[in-house]
Order: sequence, then structure tokens, then C-alpha cells
Amino acid sequence: MAENHLTTERGREWPSTNEIDKIIGNLSAIRAIGDLLCAAADSVGQNRNELHEKTLVAIGMHLEDMATEGLVILRWDNPKPQAAAQGGGA
Repeated sequence: MAENHLTTERGREWPSTNEIDKIIGNLSAIRAIGDLLCAAADSVGQNRNELHEKTLVAIGMHLEDMATEGLVILRWDNPKPQAAAQGGGA
């Protein structure tokens, strides 16, 4: 079933080396952001700092954009609609 997601109308296409490098970069950034979120949650839990809602929204949007880009490169998903990419939708 998963093979169907990697097949396009033009046939099976695999990511180029540049695309794979971009995906690796995105995954590394996502992992780093996850570490930062864990550290921030620990800080808030110990009343050392505040994690503002705007910060969480910005991080969430950035993670979504990076994950979407990777899924598009892998031909697993379509690009986000323009309104959603500008914060106008989910």
C-alpha cells in the first residue's frame, strides 16, 4: 500500500541527492526543535521561565512547513495551499 504513495502519474520517482539532503536537514532541524521544546517545557514546569503562546505557534508552523516540504519531496503529500502556508488555515 505504501508503494502507491511513491508512484506518480509519471511513474516511480525517487528523490534526488539534493532533495534527500534537504529532507535530512529538515529532520535534523525538527529533532533540534523537539529538544528545545523539551527543555522549555522543563523550564516552565520548574517556574524558571515562561513559554509564550506566540513562540509555540511559530515553532508549530515551522515544524509543519519542514515536515510538509519533506513529504512533498518524497511525493507522499501535496504542497500546502497558499492560504494555509501563510497561516490562514491548518
